[in-house]
Parts: sequence; C-alpha cells; structure tokens
Amino acid sequence: MTTTYRTSRRNFLKTGATIGGVLVAPAFSARVFAETVKDGHTIITAAHWGPLAVVVKDGKIQSSAPAIEDLGDNPLQTVVADQVYNKVRITQPMIRKGFLDNLDNITQPDGKRGDDAFVPVSWERAYDIIEQQLRRIYASYGPQSIFAGSYGW
Repeated sequence: MTTTYRTSRRNFLKTGATIGGVLVAPAFSARVFAETVKDGHTIITAAHWGPLAVVVKDGKIQSSAPAIEDLGDNPLQTVVADQVYNKVRITQPMIRKGFLDNLDNITQPDGKRGDDAFVPVSWERAYDIIEQQLRRIYASYGPQSIFAGSYGW
C-alpha cells in the first residue's frame, strides 16, 4: 500500500528552511557569534557570495569578513563598506524622464531611450510604477512575458 502525503508549498519551504537551519547552525561557531570589536559590534548576515561578519560602529559599516573562515577565500566578502558608501552608488530610485513623462502612452516609444536624463523618485512612486507596468505587460502579453529571475552575476 502506498501512502501519499500532500502539503502546501509554504509548509514545504518552512520545513526545508527549518531543517537547513538546524544542519547549518553548527557551522557557525560560538566564536563567530561572540566576536565583537572594541566600540562596535559584529552583525552576521549573508550575500550571494557567502556568510558575512559585518562590523558596525555608530550605525556605519566599518569592515566585513567571512563569517565562516573554513569556506574558502573570497575577496568579495571584504568589500561591503566600499559597496555601501561608494560615491557612484545609486542611493534612491531613478527613472528615465521621458518614461515618466510618457506613462499614459507607454506603449509608444518616445525615442529618447539612451539619450534621456534620469530623475529621482520616491521608493513609493517607484514601487507603484513597477506594479503598474508589470500588470500592463502581464495583461497585454501574458505570464510568459514576465522574467522573474537572474541570468547570472
């Protein structure tokens, strides 16, 4: 006799995350969690290049390093502060001016793409525009027109 178990995607993901957490937790030694820096503190976090120990002082990132040293050398784990505070980092949403001016008739290109200035908008406005455009594209071209992934770093 075969027994079939049915579960929701949500419960499957929750169970998988719990099991994964239990299996990975021993890899984080007490030394990593207890490590602190004078006048600052270390936050354990992660990015797509691995688990990180980020030192923060007065609300500002001071340095970063691998949270688990045994995982191999990855120089990208040491550049978090440089990435966050770099002068060329975009700090708020920016949308092409011609696109904003043409939101009511966006199906007709304005001919300025590549030559137009970008203007800052609030996060709320950017999210509203993203939602509006995703709904428009989905309604016009179907679900296959929405790519929700990454094709590489």
